[in-house]
This record gives sequence, structure tokens and C-alpha cells, in this order.
Amino acid sequence: MDVVSENWHREDEFVTEKLNSFADALTLLHDAAQYAADAACSPWEFAISFAELQEIGIRINDVRWLVCRHWLLHGQDLSSPGDEHRMVRELAGVVFDGRSCFTLSDEGQRLVSRQLRSSSGVRSSSGVHVNRSGETASPLANSGPCWDAARHELRLGTQLIKRFRWPALNQETILTAFEEDGWPAKIDDPLSQKPDLDPKRRLADAIKCLNRNQESRLLRFRGDGTGEGVLWDRLD
Repeated sequence: MDVVSENWHREDEFVTEKLNSFADALTLLHDAAQYAADAACSPWEFAISFAELQEIGIRINDVRWLVCRHWLLHGQDLSSPGDEHRMVRELAGVVFDGRSCFTLSDEGQRLVSRQLRSSSGVRSSSGVHVNRSGETASPLANSGPCWDAARHELRLGTQLIKRFRWPALNQETILTAFEEDGWPAKIDDPLSQKPDLDPKRRLADAIKCLNRNQESRLLRFRGDGTGEGVLWDRLD
């Protein structure tokens, strides 16, 4: 793996892992932004305090990282009891105190919105898919895979294989190509070329990621041996 490709792959994995680790805090922040939008007021009116974030497990360096990535805005709450509206002064730094409060930036809201998907059903404790009507269905009722780009879900029949809660552009591009072609045994590399990135290594990394963290290990993706194609197999 060349140095540029390796660094890109590690950064992509790191970001996804970290965002997943404090998804609860991001959801709380997203809800606050939705309240502000519904009330047609400043997002700072519903800003979340640093203490609230810490209560649900997010650490100080997590917050600093989100601020540095411009996904989170940092403010100082100058309000007093009895004020009609909150008075918040936006700050650029990453030094926090008891008056620190936070709201998602526009970019942060778009990022978090991607993980909030309504599910078409729930899974029972036995692993059998249960429709909202209460009817059960065989997890493998349909013979082929199905990639739902809107929900960011890969299924085999009604069995959930993988759900992407955060952006995974390369993996999702491959799944979209399979879905558009009707899930043939093989597709050519659908990833767009990028300067200074080895396309074969980039494709191989994406294939490895597709096989990781599957909720049900029923599908396997692999290269075609040339570094220019992707195949899939159904596992027993």
C-alpha cells in the first residue's frame, strides 16, 4: 500500500470509528438543531451545555476534535435567570468551562442527518425479522442482495447484512453499481480515479471494508484477481 493510500484509508476508518463512538451525543445535538428549526429561532437557543455532553459519555478531546473539524460550534452562554432569550457569544477556541455550550454547524447537521433512518421493521430476539404488522418473514425470503441507498442498508432478503450510519463513499459506490446492474456475479471497478492513489489498492481496501462489521455474515465480496473488478458470493 502506498503512503498516500494508506493514510487515506486510516483516516476514513478513524473518522467512522470515532463518530460511531459518540453517536448518542451527536443525536442529542441534532435534536437540538431540529427544535431550533421548528421554533424558527437561533440554534443557540437550544445549544447543549458541555456538562450535558459529558453526562452521556463524550470526552473533552472528542468535543475539541468536532470543533476543529468544523462540525460543532462552540459558544459561551452569557444568559442570566429571567432573560427572555439565551445570550450566547460564539467562540473559536477549544478551551471549555461551565458556560460552554455547543450546536451543530450546517456541515455537522448534514453529517449527523445521514445516520437518522427510520427502519421498516424491527428484529426479534431470535433474529427473525418482524414486520410492523406483526407478521414474521424468513430472513432469506428473497434470493438476491438488495442495496437500499436511501436507507444506507444492504440486505439479503429481509436479513440485514450491513447498515452504514456514517458516510462510506467507496463502499456505497460499489453497492450502488451492483444494485444498478441487477447484482451480476462481477462488476468493473466503479470508483472514480483520484490523483496519487493506487486504484487497485483503493479498490482492495474498499472490498475489505465491505466484508467487515457485517451484522449477518451471509455475503462475501472479493476482487477478481486483476485489481479491476469486484465479485460477490453468498455464504452458507
